[in-house]
Amino acid sequence: MPKGGDTADDVMNVTDPVSGITFQIALYRQYRQVRYEVGVAWGVASVQPEHSTIIMG
Repeated sequence: MPKGGDTADDVMNVTDPVSGITFQIALYRQYRQVRYEVGVAWGVASVQPEHSTIIMG
């Protein structure tokens, strides 16, 4: 988010209760239209490292 915010009319964070992933939903009102943006950031973890392999190229 830029310093001082941006031109979004409304921004909210919604967390999915199953996955725990938080989504940011932003509402932008424009001339004769309304635009929604959905943003998400997540990480990666090896759930079962025994299934990992090294690929040699």
